[in-house]
Amino acid sequence: MFAHSHLVETLLTLLNEKPASALDAFESVSSGQKAGDAPAAEPVDALTLDAAKKLCELISPTLPVGDDGEPIEPEKHDGAAHDLLRDADLLEKAGVGLGKSETLRVVLALKALAEDPEFAVTSVRFFGKIFGTAKDYLVAEVVPSDAGEAVMPSEDELARGAVPMDAPGSGCNKFQYYVCNGAGGIWTKLPDARPDAIMAARQIKKLFTGNLDTPIEGYPVFPGNEADYLRCQIAEIHSCAGIVPKGCYSGPWDEEGYEAPEVGSEDAHADPELTLCADGEEFKRPESLVPLTDANGWVREARPLLARQGRCSWYTAPEAEEEGPAQDLLTPGPAEASPQGLSSLAADAPLAEGVPAWSFRAVYSGLDNSEAAVAKSLVWPGAASVTDLNALAGYYTATVYVGNGAKYEGASFTPPNPPEVQAEAEDPTEEVDVDEPEPEAEPEEGGEE
Repeated sequence: MFAHSHLVETLLTLLNEKPASALDAFESVSSGQKAGDAPAAEPVDALTLDAAKKLCELISPTLPVGDDGEPIEPEKHDGAAHDLLRDADLLEKAGVGLGKSETLRVVLALKALAEDPEFAVTSVRFFGKIFGTAKDYLVAEVVPSDAGEAVMPSEDELARGAVPMDAPGSGCNKFQYYVCNGAGGIWTKLPDARPDAIMAARQIKKLFTGNLDTPIEGYPVFPGNEADYLRCQIAEIHSCAGIVPKGCYSGPWDEEGYEAPEVGSEDAHADPELTLCADGEEFKRPESLVPLTDANGWVREARPLLARQGRCSWYTAPEAEEEGPAQDLLTPGPAEASPQGLSSLAADAPLAEGVPAWSFRAVYSGLDNSEAAVAKSLVWPGAASVTDLNALAGYYTATVYVGNGAKYEGASFTPPNPPEVQAEAEDPTEEVDVDEPEPEAEPEEGGEE
């Protein structure tokens, strides 16, 4: 009975579809009918189902329903999201990126972050992806509507040599950073970068787990958890790999009579105002990418971090000139000056003999044989910038970081030695006070008082 009904269904399908060769199509139609009679397939696994639900929520978020049964449209913030699709197309020429499907999910996640009134951001840009042992981090670079106020260390911390962090909106805290474990996940704001945490992070090397609450154990002691350590690594990556082609921006140092601010002054703490050269009347659009295949063709847009203070500008304690205990115990020695901006990559020290800090090349792709210049950091493997020629703005640059958040040291990593064990204190000895008066002799019995 089963064979007869299957044959009838196959013949009816052939009569309805009328293929050019019924004999050739008979086998495929028959197999399709058998598959239809097979029992239903097993349901998808929980992880795949959860990923599908998150994607559906990104494309069409679930709306609350009012008393009248109609969906309530949520309030949306007017934050701007950077055009990641354009960047992804340019980065793909250099073989860098997340893939088309994941890029689309990240675009939707960034759009949701920009429109969320809870975060109230002015603009958001995709910083990159940092791999973890259990889960990964998607990192968004945000310009907030309100940067907030600087948090100063307490008097006791300053007395012990603590250095205040860069004020929000300047230095390594110019931007805020939000992370999530995947597109569709909950965005979490990372804390601001602190100098003590940055200095400690430079002396350790840890892989991320994907859990922000994970403690950072080891020596030297790190003052925070994985969220603080992640923020420190992002600050280091941004200060090193935040680059643009030379000639895109100009600063106040290009003006006549410019005087560099004194080290430690208030003017040195503020970020210099950069001007987009394409907006000037004297701007000439570049016609070749050849200058970008060398370190002299690139400059660092972000301000570098100081070597002896985890800041972008040197901090001098107000009490340093007064007599008393040293106020800057963590950073002894003369003040350290930092470049004001747009420092050339040609000044970067090589990793080792014959190993530069950057690699440069030109790539060609597409039917029109379009050209792009690629700069990759060898100090922070995974940091890449790709530039092509734009008819209006001259150069157009896309920057991303995709890596494990670890710096290449050029040699095997050796943790610092612990401090020397202090010698035991000497045993206390009893001493006689020579100035102590002798006790008076007691009178003898029967004697005169």
